[in-house]
Amino acid sequence: YGKYTRFAHNEYLNFAVETGLPGVVALLWIIALSLYLAYQKAKTDWKYIASFAAITAISVHAFFDFNLHFPIILFAFSFFAGIAASGPDFKTVETKQINFIIRPACFIVIIGSLCAAVSYALAERANSLSSEGKQPAASAYYKAAVSLNPLDVTSWRKAAYLSEEPESRTIITDALFFNPSDSFLHQDLARSYLKRSELQNAFSEYLAAMELNPNNPFFYSEAGEM
Repeated sequence: YGKYTRFAHNEYLNFAVETGLPGVVALLWIIALSLYLAYQKAKTDWKYIASFAAITAISVHAFFDFNLHFPIILFAFSFFAGIAASGPDFKTVETKQINFIIRPACFIVIIGSLCAAVSYALAERANSLSSEGKQPAASAYYKAAVSLNPLDVTSWRKAAYLSEEPESRTIITDALFFNPSDSFLHQDLARSYLKRSELQNAFSEYLAAMELNPNNPFFYSEAGEM
């Protein structure tokens, strides 16, 4: 059967799917302005040449991978974009206007990357606690992780798995609010409905999972067993 992936191996397409047109336009705007500023200042200091080269490399790599979803690469991009926006301002209205736009944008990117990094660390700690059999503590760490990064489907699912009903269903429902296109969350919600013999709701969730990922045979088999 067909394969399923949570990410497109193209960061720009992935941003377009996850955040829509405003998100991908904002990303392209930040990249373009960072490159422009680094290029304009390249003759004044070597660090701007390094920033231009680094941002170019990350941007080209993004055509073939979801590289900005990795905190270390996002940190690097934010670092070099910050360098590009720093330093002596040119005595032109155009450059001052660009700096006025790109600096807040870089700040937002840095805050987002910090949240993603802390969320990742919390999820790793939860994994460690879970392997040690400390399920309540692990569940608390997973919940903390998704509070910082609600797009972390894996942590949502693990938090739900370690919780009892009806809290488990509430967690899955909250996860679907942020990740409505994740077929496995619909499968988890269907299983939750099955535990309470809510067959109609369970079947509806299986249908939603099949529509999102028609190549997964387990959705069909579990629905058929109903």
